[in-house]
Amino acid sequence: MAARRSARITAVAGTLCLVGFFVAAALIGNNGDALRQSGGRTEGRVVVLNQDSGVNSGGVDVRYSVDGTTFTRPVDLGADADNYTKGQLVTVHYERGHPENMTIDNEDNQPAWTVLPMIVALLAGLGAPPTAIVLGLRYRRTRNVLRSRGWSPVRVSVPSAEKGRGTLFTVADGSVWRSRMRWPTPNREPRQLAGWGLPDEDPATVPGDQAAWCVSDGRFAVFSPDRGAPLVLARRRDR
Repeated sequence: MAARRSARITAVAGTLCLVGFFVAAALIGNNGDALRQSGGRTEGRVVVLNQDSGVNSGGVDVRYSVDGTTFTRPVDLGADADNYTKGQLVTVHYERGHPENMTIDNEDNQPAWTVLPMIVALLAGLGAPPTAIVLGLRYRRTRNVLRSRGWSPVRVSVPSAEKGRGTLFTVADGSVWRSRMRWPTPNREPRQLAGWGLPDEDPATVPGDQAAWCVSDGRFAVFSPDRGAPLVLARRRDR
């Protein structure tokens, strides 16, 4: 079922996002540690200061010299940029043989472009488990309802989805069912000719209710246009 497949995909995607976040964090941290432990060291000066703000991620440009060659390199600092001032002397740690790879003081010099993807990956990874659980419970409940009864033909009225409440199904017997899932509604757009000359569905011929199939255990119901996908799980709404 779609819910079961979605639960598995969500769980796998969430795991990959968390793995990606921790791997990226480790690589950034390890690079800074390696420069401080085994790299070269020299004195540098802050020549440009960009405070952390809604426009800039915060950072400095540092000028330093290695073996007679002067470099000016940006260092992304985020909120730590508030701890620096223009003209301040800093300790530059650089990679031997590639002095353009550097950082300063105890900073990791994380590239600004990596911040947003890492935040998204972390939030996605943390949000995936509860989402997967909800989808898994939906699949299990749908499966249990389908096992309890056989399909029955019904006619339902499906108005536009209520804001924040999902779709409402009103069955011919007067019962009302609410679902957060989408239901394929008939085409009610103005009649047009399709590109291959076949007429589109005429709104005048669409009945006020629709033929559908339903399985219900009294508390929950599963609706389907033809006993196949999509299977829409709904809960009986209290009158």
